[in-house]
Amino acid sequence: MSRPRRNFQIRFFHLEAVYFRKSNPPEQDWERDHKTAAQMGMNIFRHWFMWASIENSPGKYDWRDFDRMVELEAQTISKS
Repeated sequence: MSRPRRNFQIRFFHLEAVYFRKSNPPEQDWERDHKTAAQMGMNIFRHWFMWASIENSPGKYDWRDFDRMVELEAQTISKS
């Protein structure tokens, strides 16, 4: 006995970029990449940050990259 074939379309695809290593991709690409993602309809961003790049010496924290990513996401999501 054969099963009837169902005809359906999948409208979801997975797109991912790796943003977790310090300076990779370079900071000058971040704004362009976020704008491109928003133009493609992406509205969720997930970033991985290596703790060693945030706490670069004991008790000293540098959140600038993290803050910039959150700022870019707020700008691009609110415009899309």
